[in-house]
Order: sequence, then structure tokens, then C-alpha cells
Amino acid sequence: MVEFLKRISDRVNVVSKVLLAVATITIVTAVFLQVVFRYLLHLPLSWSEELARYTFMWITFLGASVALKQNSLPTITLGKDLFPKSIRPYLYLVSKAISLVFCYVIAVNGTDLALSVVHDKSPGLEFTVAWSYAALPVSCVFMMIHLFHLVAEESRERIKRPLLGLATVVGLALLFWYGINELNIDFSKYIIVFLIGFFVIGVPIPISLAMVAMIAFASLDELPMMIAPQRMFVGLDSFALMAVPFFMLAGAIMHAGGIAQRLIDFASALLGWIRGGLIPANVLASVIFADMSGSAASDTAAIGNVMLPGMIARGYEKNFVTALQAAAGSLGVQFPPSTGMLLYAFVANVSIAGLFMASFVPGFLVAVSFAVTGLIIARRRNYPAEKWVGMRNLGRIFISSIWALITPILILGSILGGICTATEAGVIAVVYSLIVSVGIYRELPLNKIIGVMTTGAVNTARVMFIVSAGMLLGWYLSSQSIPQEIAKLLFSITKDPFWLLVVINIFLILVHTILETGTTILVIVPILLPAILAVGIDPIHFGIIIAINSALGMILPPIGICLFVSSAITNVSLEDVTKAVWPFALANLGVLSLVTAFPWIVHFLPSLFGIK
Repeated sequence: MVEFLKRISDRVNVVSKVLLAVATITIVTAVFLQVVFRYLLHLPLSWSEELARYTFMWITFLGASVALKQNSLPTITLGKDLFPKSIRPYLYLVSKAISLVFCYVIAVNGTDLALSVVHDKSPGLEFTVAWSYAALPVSCVFMMIHLFHLVAEESRERIKRPLLGLATVVGLALLFWYGINELNIDFSKYIIVFLIGFFVIGVPIPISLAMVAMIAFASLDELPMMIAPQRMFVGLDSFALMAVPFFMLAGAIMHAGGIAQRLIDFASALLGWIRGGLIPANVLASVIFADMSGSAASDTAAIGNVMLPGMIARGYEKNFVTALQAAAGSLGVQFPPSTGMLLYAFVANVSIAGLFMASFVPGFLVAVSFAVTGLIIARRRNYPAEKWVGMRNLGRIFISSIWALITPILILGSILGGICTATEAGVIAVVYSLIVSVGIYRELPLNKIIGVMTTGAVNTARVMFIVSAGMLLGWYLSSQSIPQEIAKLLFSITKDPFWLLVVINIFLILVHTILETGTTILVIVPILLPAILAVGIDPIHFGIIIAINSALGMILPPIGICLFVSSAITNVSLEDVTKAVWPFALANLGVLSLVTAFPWIVHFLPSLFGIK
């Protein structure tokens, strides 16, 4: 039976990957044609944006099904360590039962939603919008198939009885959903308890967020369950949000195509001659790559896979360089085109260009603090200096890296100069990185492009699935006036803008140790914004505080995504790297305090260049 379920699951996964590749090529082509026709031929395409938005839905939800198959949906796993080992296999079954409920309810209600709009035509393409709405239920059916296979496989390994595992999951799912719907209890009052419980037992973060909203819908009665797939769909239906997959895809291409390697070569040649010079070289390379990929995890992996083995071979301690890379990688969320900043601009309705410009001074302060902290440690531990390469070799390395160094200028110049939108700049980055990787550096073979694009699409889906679920939960919280209640609570503590930010920073530091950036922005920021705006705090200033704060969370346990990525490269335990990362965490905290106390640090560049 396990082998049969595996064959079905594998075939569905192959179909998903093929569709993902087609969808990724379609969305890149559609938006790139829009750029060409709008800016070069001055002939706007009426259908390209529409096609891209609807394709984006398929990429998000199909990619989520592939991520579920790979067990790579973002999950808080440390909570299960609180339970005795003897019952952990059964917690796994409970978490899969919750996921099965989500998939079934969304598949059923998503199908009803798609059928209800089958006669509605899209204005540009003039085809039924049911095709785009179908992405969610189809993907949920695929997820159910993968869940049955994963449960059978894990049950065979953990409890030696795959059929019992499957029966248990189905029974628990039925019992859970029956209890929510039939018991005369207002479960909507306990959604925070459900959310924490789901996190603790290992339910994937996006499914946890969606499920607590669906539990509230079921308890309140007046909200039809069809709202759940509708709000998940509508939450993603934004051209601005498509900047996220484009920059993540561009980062995947740059990593595979030799661009990241050349950035490292240039940074090492420029700064390596200082004692411990590979430390600021690492930070510099991370800053430049952050200005291209928009992802802290991608920054950590791309730079770390190249830099860390060389640094360890030259005598740098494993624990130290692992912590350094985690800290340097977290810069990916503090520099444009940060995925977190794009999400914040969308949620808070602020200018992307203004937010990007405001991030440079605080971002460089954090980067310098990391470099200085690392150099102080290097001098105490007598880490080596590299041989000076000479001006001629430095010039040669610079020329070799020039195509890579142009990338951030191309991306940020087009956005900050008002030439094109962030989404259009993202697709330009994808096309440019493909040209450089395939045609100039020739390190990305044509036969590997589809694989890189599929990987980029799955990585995108892991983020955007959270966005979709977070928008659903955020809509429910707003409908119940929760943000206004939180604002009143905060005002009961203080109405002074500075002290309010201090209180919020403490809260966010705690939140970021258990929630990743996207979830925090989508769930917590809408709750805090009314209070922030009521006391006159600039939302762009608050956005930069969120970015620095979330970067701090990325290098602190138990979530610490950059810690996990970096330690996976060097095979250092999480406990050891946590001890080594504290100097960098304190440096980040120092800059966070400065930016909180002195808003002019944020506003200096936007005011200088007249960008709002």
C-alpha cells in the first residue's frame, strides 16, 4: 500500500513540477513583454498583467503542494521536543490530521467558489476566471494525495503500521472538524490557543494560520466557509506582490549561474588583506547579494556555501564563521529588494521606493556593526590576513565581476529612479541574470534552467502560501475589530511615540523568536498599525524598525532561519552557533535602539532625494 501511494504521489508531483515550470516561464514572459511594450514600444498590453496575476496563483498553490511533498513548508518543529519521545510519532499524526482538514475544506469550498464564477469573464483575456480560482482546490487535492503517502510512510517507520496511521489521521480529522462544527462552543475566542497548539505539534505555519481563521468561521456561523478560499485567493491578487517571486527566482539563478561566486571573489580581493579581512569581505558580499536576491535565507546559502569552507580552511573557528554567516545573511531582509519590505509596503500601503531608500542608512549601520564586531573578535583570536592581490589583480577581478556588480544598480536604479515598478524591476533582474549566467559567464547550462526555475517557484510558494493564509487570518481579525482593541491596550500602557515603540520592539523581539518575517508582517503589523498611526509615527520608520527587528529574530533561536541555514552548511549544532552569535545579535540590537530613538536616520536619504 505504501508503494502504491508513493507512485500516485510521485506522479502527481511530476505533474505539479511540469505545470510549475510552464507557469514560471509564462509569468516571466508576460511581465517582460509588458515592460518591452510599455517602455520601448509605448504600446501597453492589456492582457499581460492579468495573465501574470492568474498564473501567480497557480505558482503559489502548486508550489505549496510540492513543498508539502518535500516536507519543506515552514514549520515550527522545536515545540515537539517538549513532549516525551514515546508520543511524538502520534503528534505527527495529529498534525497531519489538521493539515488534512484544511486541504479537504478548502478543496470542497474552493471548488464551489470556482463553479460560482464560471460564467464571469476576465476583462483582458476574456476567459472564465474559474480557471484561476481552480488553482487552490486542485492544489489542495494534490496536497491530500501527498499527505496520505507521507502518513503511510511515516507510520511504517514510526509505529510499524501504515494502515493504522492512515485510519488514525482520517478519524482524528473527522473528529476534529465535527467537534468544531457541532459543539456549542464559541471557539473563535480561543484562536490564539489553537494557533500556539498547532505550532507546537508541528502543523505547517501557513496551514496553522488558515485553520484558526476557518475555526473562527465555523464557530461564528454568520461567516460562510466559502470566504476562506476566496480571501486566500483575493489576498494574493496583486501585481505588486509578484515582485516577491521574481526576486526570489533571480536569486536562485544568480546562485546557480556564478554571479554570487564573483561577488565573493571581488569582496575577498578588496578586503581580505586586513587581519580577519574575510569577515568584512563576507559582510560586503552579503550586502551586495542582498541587493539582488531579496531573501535572507538565499543570501545566507549563496554566500555561505562558498565563503565558509574557505574561512574554516584558513583557521577561522567553525562556530564563529557559522554565526558570522547567519548574521551577514540576515542583511537580506534589511536591504532592498527585501521580500519582507515588499510585504510590508503592501500591508501598510506605503511607497516601495520610499521604503527602499529609507533602508540604506540603517542597513549599512547594521552591516558595519557586524563587520566591526567580527574584526574585534578576529584580533583577539589572531585570525589570519590574506595576501594582498595587488592593484592589477584587483582590477582584473573587478572586470570579471562587473556584470554581477551591475545587477543591484540595475534593480535599485530602475525602482528608485521611478523608471518601473518593483515587479517589473524583478522580471528585468530575472532576464538579466539569465543572460549573464548563460551567455556571459556560461555557468548555467540550458538544460538546468528549468530545474532552477522550478526550485525558485517552490521557494516562492513557501513564502506566498504564508502570505495567502496570513491575509485570510488578517481579514478575520480586522472584521472583528481586533486591531482597534490592541491599539486601546497599547494606549493604556503609554501614548508617547518613543516609549510605544520601545514596548512594541520588546514585543516584536519575542514574536520574532517564534514567527518568521512574513508571518509577523501579515498577522502582527495590521494589528499594530492603528496604534502606530494614531500617535503620529511614520509608517516607513516603523517598517525599517520591523526589518531590523525581524533580522534579529533570524539569528536567534528557536526559529532563527539564518542560523539553521548557516549551521547546515558547516554541520555545527544549533546550541554551539547560538552561543557564538550573541555578539552579532547585540550589535543588531544596538542599531535597532538607535533607529528607534532617532527617526532622522531613516528619513535622511528619502528627504535628501525627495522620495516619499
